[in-house]
Amino acid sequence: MSHPNHTIASQTENGKAGLAVRIAKGLVKKATKSNMDLWKAILDWRNTPTEGMDRVQRDI
Repeated sequence: MSHPNHTIASQTENGKAGLAVRIAKGLVKKATKSNMDLWKAILDWRNTPTEGMDRVQRDI
């Protein structure tokens, strides 16, 4: 029995998972740096409108 490490189709899924991990790590860093509650930081991130905004505008 052999277990493949990756498939061609899973590379995009892995990219999305990697992006989610990077976002979560950034939220944790910002919350701990500003002494903010982690759950409040997550709620603030989820409630931020992103349509029609550039990436730079979202980071402000």
